[in-house]
Amino acid sequence: GGPKKIAERVEGELKQRYGAELSGPELEKKAQAELLAAMEAQLASEGVDVKGVTNVMEEVSRRNRELFALPPYVLYVARAF
Repeated sequence: GGPKKIAERVEGELKQRYGAELSGPELEKKAQAELLAAMEAQLASEGVDVKGVTNVMEEVSRRNRELFALPPYVLYVARAF
């Protein structure tokens, strides 16, 4: 057990899934892309337009800075989608 064994197991699973020739960072990017695609598909199936919501939040924040101030991390997280 332990964190080292878990990391080895996860890396092994990712290499089986995406290819043994890929390096750690390459595996990470492939896994992130798959996860992002799955999240976007789930949101789309629920009728959520993430990019549209992000644009509205940015515009409201820009027009009404004193009344509607979003913490920067909110927009960073929203842009990740």
